[in-house]
This record gives sequence, structure tokens and C-alpha cells, in this order.
Amino acid sequence: MTATLESAGFELRVVLEGEGVGQVFEVPGPGEIDCPGSCSATYPDGTAVTLDFSAGSSLCKRSAKASIALLTALHYDQGTDQGACRMFAMKSRIVFLCSSVVLLVQAIPAIAESRSASDWEFQVTPYLWAAGLDGRVSHDGLPIELRPNASFGDVWSFLDIGGMLRFEASKGRWGLVSDFIYVELSDRERFLFGTAEADLDTDVFSAMLAGTFRLVGEGRQSHLDVLFGVRYWELGAEIAFGIADEVEIPSDLALPRQYRVKESGSSPEPVLGLKGHYALSRDFYLGGWAMLGGDFGQSVLTQDYMAFLGYSFSDHASLQLGYRRLEIDFDSSGLQLDTTMHGPTIGLDWRF
Repeated sequence: MTATLESAGFELRVVLEGEGVGQVFEVPGPGEIDCPGSCSATYPDGTAVTLDFSAGSSLCKRSAKASIALLTALHYDQGTDQGACRMFAMKSRIVFLCSSVVLLVQAIPAIAESRSASDWEFQVTPYLWAAGLDGRVSHDGLPIELRPNASFGDVWSFLDIGGMLRFEASKGRWGLVSDFIYVELSDRERFLFGTAEADLDTDVFSAMLAGTFRLVGEGRQSHLDVLFGVRYWELGAEIAFGIADEVEIPSDLALPRQYRVKESGSSPEPVLGLKGHYALSRDFYLGGWAMLGGDFGQSVLTQDYMAFLGYSFSDHASLQLGYRRLEIDFDSSGLQLDTTMHGPTIGLDWRF
């Protein structure tokens, strides 16, 4: 499903793709959009539109509605020169994460059935990360830098959207691990000695695929693995502010009174690290990893640390409580991000 919005007349058009059975409709209903049937409508400036959809599979329907409830909104931004509209419903990376969870959960029975013959072991862990953010954000067009400082206790005030997913597969001493992160954070920072404020929106997307080799231990008991692979980063920031006429700007600071810039960049990086698991008892265990990464062009350098305590409440499922710290030093397209995301995590781990 894709949705496009044309600036002329502010027409919203929904296009259904694929061969599945589904319906996209405006809520609360009845509304102008009820597709298939009525797949386009024109709305006046400033109208907020929320879309929902139904699907054939009950599992897909529940998961899809959960993500759509977080993501769908049509917003007319009067602050831009063109009066452009922004559609948050089609955040492809979040849809990718939600779809991955649905597909992996649906595939569990088939994979588990084939495991006895192949001796593959699998883990799927969707988790929440209450990540605080601190560091510095700057742009080549500005003579100042912003220094966000939000603890994880403030996460619900600044977090717009967040989704995390980890998947592991192993056979013998070899294995694969993937980790996906998407986070949107919004903050307001003071500058000019507290006399002005700037809105700062930060987007972070990461997708990692790595191989593992078991150095010590075997099976699901205590073990230590070396990890090596590639992580793809896509980071962006939007900075906007307006300085009132009565606020005095120092003469040696070439600072405009009105400013808005949005920059983003992407970069792959090799990663290398260690990943471990230590059984405390039959039901409790410790786990975690430490990874370093950096691309050859030196546009991104990262350090990623995570530790967690797990409790197995069945043979195939456990609850994980932990803490993660991710340091990112990113420099691309005139945007500089030197930030640390850190905070507690909670996840539900399925093993089969």
C-alpha cells in the first residue's frame, strides 16, 4: 500500500498493491477514503487525516493496526515555503520492522518443525529501548552547535517513534545475528545564553547483519562468540529556530534570525565485537555484547554495548531486562552528530 499527496488541491490518493485482500479507510468513519471503492479525496488546508486498514490474516491485522495507530497522520505544515504536506503513515523503515516481526512469528511453526532435521537454533527478540540522548549536533551553515541532553526518564517526552528487533540463527559453532533500530526523537534546545530556542528532530535507523563464531562453550549453555559483519546507518536531523527582534545577537556571531535546515546521510560500516551468554541457573542467565564499528571514509564511528538479565519462563520464551549504550560519531552532508543513546531495555525472546 502506498499513499501520495499532491500539493495542488491537497489531494490524498491511496493505491493498493499486491494480490492480497485488504481495505484502507479513514477513521473515524464514515470518511472520504474507503478503498477499494473511494481511493482519493481532496482536503482543505490544515486537515488532519488518520487512515487504518484491515487485512485477511488476523495476526497481520492486529500487528498492522498497532503500527498504523502510531504512524498515520496527514499534517499540513504552514511553516514551509511551499505549504508542503508530510505523510508519516508511510515510514517504510518502521513498516519494515513491524512486517519483519509478523513474518518471523508466522514462520516459527514451520522453522521449528524443520529444526529437528537441520539442528538449526533460532531466536527472535522484539524489544523496547527507553533511550535518552546527549551529545552535540551541528551543521556547516550554523556558527553554533546544539547540545541535547535528555535522560531516559524523559524518553516519553521526546520519543516520537521507536522500534527494535533482533534475530539470531546458529548451527554448531557458526551463526548469524541481525539487529534493527529505528528511533525518532524531538527536542527543544536553548542557545544564546538561554534567550532563544531551537527545535531539533533526530532520526536514527540502523540495520546490522553479522556472522558469529563460537570461541568457548556450546549450545544454549554458557558461551562466548566473536562477531563480524556490516551495519548500515541512516541518520538525519532537522534544526529550526526563530530569534525574536528584541534578542541581541553578538556582532561576532553570524547567526540568522530565522533558520531551518534538514540534512541526512547514510553509510555502511564494518563491525567487530564479542557476544556472550552465561547461565546463572536453570532459569536465569546473563547476556550481552560489545561492538566497535567504523567505515573506511571515517564518516561514521560507533561503539555499541549491551548487557541484560534474562528469565526463562518456558522452554522457548524468556524475558530480558537490560541496558544499552550506543555512541555515534557521524559526519556527512554538512551534518555532524556526536551523540550517545543510552537507557534500559525490555525484550521478549523466543527460542526454537
